[in-house]
Amino acid sequence: MPANNPLFIGIDNDFDWNRVVVEKPRENNYDKGGTPITWFTSKVYAKGDNGEKLDICFQLPTQNIFGISGVYPMGMEETERGIDNLDGFQICYPITSYQTINTPTAKEQKIRKIFDLIRNKVLESLVEFADLPDDEENKLPQATVNNYYGAERKKDPISSVKPLYTHAFTTDKTGKKVPDLTKNLRSYIKLDSKGKGKDLECKALLAPNNNGEFVIADPRKFMNLPGQNNHRGDINAVMYWKEIFWGSHGPKSPYGASAKVLIDELDYTPTNMKFTERKRMLPTPPNITPITINEDDDLEDENDYPDNFDSEPVNDDQINVQNLMGNQTEEPEEPEEPEELEEPDEEPEELEEPDKEPEEKPKKKISKKKTVAKKSKK
Repeated sequence: MPANNPLFIGIDNDFDWNRVVVEKPRENNYDKGGTPITWFTSKVYAKGDNGEKLDICFQLPTQNIFGISGVYPMGMEETERGIDNLDGFQICYPITSYQTINTPTAKEQKIRKIFDLIRNKVLESLVEFADLPDDEENKLPQATVNNYYGAERKKDPISSVKPLYTHAFTTDKTGKKVPDLTKNLRSYIKLDSKGKGKDLECKALLAPNNNGEFVIADPRKFMNLPGQNNHRGDINAVMYWKEIFWGSHGPKSPYGASAKVLIDELDYTPTNMKFTERKRMLPTPPNITPITINEDDDLEDENDYPDNFDSEPVNDDQINVQNLMGNQTEEPEEPEEPEELEEPDEEPEELEEPDKEPEEKPKKKISKKKTVAKKSKK
């Protein structure tokens, strides 16, 4: 579901992370063709002034992307992929441009820091919930705790939480996949949508019509399909942090938790079109003060399935996220764009079904003194 009561945090605005509330993990169930599917999530929101729960929405710095990609059912061959069997849409969002890989701008550094702080908040919540009894109000999967223990033994607890961005990968002389540090960091983020296949609907995309006016557009128009040219364009987007997913991310994955973020609004200007002023963005953030939160919770949308099912599996050959670079006081002048940028790699594979969790030793208490996430370098 899209952000219904958004707290918009502009890229130039500060945000008090103490306002973030992560609800206790809860069990979700869905029957798919007679097969019960179970997954575990925690809703995330910010405390508002009047007792309301505010959806946390971050503005992403403007970047150039290679169009919109489709998300398809798990295991589907590339030759079978098409508009009629889509499960969703996503973009490959570059954390930096190709020109600023080694000299990120102030805004690029800030959005990377936001991604890191989201990841740290997930770890803090994992530690908190693991110290609570497992009951109807606290459903933290054993796989999440097991993966945490493995990371803690290596003195790297944050590695049990999936990063929101990564490098592209290349193949070395031995045939092993390794991170390509010559390419920019990128994040694969899904557009908020509903339904599947021909019934798939998305109202997150705004693009110029023939008159240059920004209107709601069908992402299929800007998709990269086999045999077609890339639809390069500039984007100005709003990212909605919806919830946390708890559980196994695959048999070989070190991750037991991940933040679910969605593109709630994507203003997209194709490169071959004249720039048009964008007409719409979420409202500016209100001033917020501590208040008492209403514990009533909305029911889950029946079409809001976890994105680890029936979609392209996520590549678990991720690397540890590097520490954040020091903040810049001034944004460097960005050089002219090269005539042809390198197309990003194929989207990573999606998550494996979380209900297949290993049966391992009983849950242990986690000492909070040993679980402080690594701080970014200033």
